[in-house]
This record gives sequence, C-alpha cells and structure tokens, in this order.
Amino acid sequence: MTRLTQHGYATIAGASWVATALYFPVSVAVAATWSPPYNVREHLISDLGTARSPAQVWMNLTFIGIGVLTATGAAALACVREGRTAARSVACVLLVVAGMANVAVGLVPSDGDATLHKLAAVTYFLAHVGAMALLLLAFGHARPALAAWTATFIVVAIAGSVALVDDGHFGLGAGVAERFALDTLAVWRIGVGLSLLAVEFRRFRS
Repeated sequence: MTRLTQHGYATIAGASWVATALYFPVSVAVAATWSPPYNVREHLISDLGTARSPAQVWMNLTFIGIGVLTATGAAALACVREGRTAARSVACVLLVVAGMANVAVGLVPSDGDATLHKLAAVTYFLAHVGAMALLLLAFGHARPALAAWTATFIVVAIAGSVALVDDGHFGLGAGVAERFALDTLAVWRIGVGLSLLAVEFRRFRS
C-alpha cells in the first residue's frame, strides 16, 4: 500500500508539471485574436491578460491554472519519500510559492494593479529559480541528466532576466527577453515532469 501511495504522489507530481504545457498553445491562441497582430518581440506575456487582449479571460484563467498545477506538483513531490533531502523539501516549498504567485499574476492583470502584478511575477521568478538551484543540489550525481537539464535552464532564465531589465534588452526585444526568463521555467517543469512519469512507468511495468 505504501509503494502504491508513493507511486501515486510521484505520478501526480509528474502529470501536474507536464500539464503546465497547456500554457503554450493557449498563449498562442490568445495572441492570434489580436488586431493589430500581437508582436512577440515587443509585447510582454502579461499583455495577453490585459483589456487590450480580446481573449484576456482565457489567458488569465490559464495563468491561474498553471499556478495551481505548479503548486500541486510541488506538494505531491514533497510527499515522495524516495530521494528526499532537505534541499528538495525546501525547493518544493519554493515551487508552491511560485505557483501561488502565478495565480496572483492571473488574478491581478498588469493593467489592473501594475505594482502588485509585477511583485507577483518577480516572486514567481525568484522562487522558481531558487527552487531549481536547490534541486540541482538534490539531483547531484544521482540524476546527472536532470542536473544538467536544470543547470541549463537556470542559466537561460537568469540570462533572460538580465536582458529583460537591460534598457536595450540585448537587442532581443522585451517580449523575447521575457520569454527566455519565464517560458524556460515552464519548459524545465515539463522536462522534469516527463522524467518523473518515465520512472514511474518503468516501475509499474517491472
């Protein structure tokens, strides 16, 4: 019974993080409703959830949903005893915080309360990247592929954030820089989620 419960927690964690991939098709669909067209280079992600966006409700609901899924996956992972370390436990707490911050991003659009929206977005980024850094320690030599995956996306996300706050955005445009900073976090979650599901699938078959 214990093995089944642990399998269930790991499966929920993996499935929740893989499900955050819904953000990508929804954001593309919402951007497609814009007239004049949405400019990925110049427009920020949050612009999709403002009054200028015809499908703003769907985008904000997606922000909320992705936040809930992120937090749910982290809470489930925290319940998996195998491989648990202090670093992983704290990382799970930070990812719950990141998830709740993403919910706030959806509840408070940038054209509503810009200060609160920005605070939520910054909290999401810092908590998420901090969690990834701790998980990099937790994976260590035991999970070299996940460690390499995590290290790569930490570097990309931080580089994107630096480009975002730079006046010239390193020539990328604010929209592209923000995607390097934030969308990469979603890609990281999806990869880790798939890894968790793959491990559980192999155990189920054995």
